[in-house]
Formats: sequence, C-alpha cells, structure tokens
Amino acid sequence: MKDESEPLDRSSAASPGVGGGSSPRGIKGFSASEASLLGLGTQMLSEVAAGILLGLAADYMLGTHNRWIVVGSIVGVAVAMWTVIRTTIRMSKRDAADRARRAAARDTAQSSKTSEGER
Repeated sequence: MKDESEPLDRSSAASPGVGGGSSPRGIKGFSASEASLLGLGTQMLSEVAAGILLGLAADYMLGTHNRWIVVGSIVGVAVAMWTVIRTTIRMSKRDAADRARRAAARDTAQSSKTSEGER
C-alpha cells in the first residue's frame, strides 16, 4: 500500500487520450486551445443566464408577465455573440502575429545559411 504522506506525481495524471496531456495553462486533460474554448463557452453561458435573470427580476418588480425575460435573453445572447466576435478577432490578430514572427525567423535562418555558403 502506498504511503499517504508521499506527494502525488501529477505529471502523468492526464491520460494521453484526453485532450493531449498537460497544458501550458495548467488545466490537466485539456490543451491550451481546448481550455480557451471551454472558458469562452462558460463566459457565454453566464452572459445569457445573467440576461435571463435580470429580465426575470425586472418582470417581478414591474409586475409584467415574461416581457422582460424575452428582452433580457435577447440582450444576453447579443452580448455573448459580441464576446465571441471580439475573441475571434483577438485570436486572429494573435495568429497573424505568430505567423509573421515565424516567417521572419525562418527568413533570418535561411539568409544566415545562404551567407555562410557564400564564404
């Protein structure tokens, strides 16, 4: 039986078939992109839920029947879609910058090989 006082080795805790192993973000079982999408989905869910709850509260206070729930849910979905669009634009810019950086590094490496070959 294993001694309970020994620290657990968590480096091999994630199975290779689930999300690709360890993540740079520290979430076991998920890759960085999967963790990012999981966070985005959670944020979208909370924005829609907040809209519905605010609509429900407005309906209760104003004595209306399901009018503000509809408005709140539409606003929540609109905010969630804006979050997706904003995140997609940010990720596209980051990917373009990464591609440009890799291309510049590749061009620098090729030019240094060419200059060494001319000597």
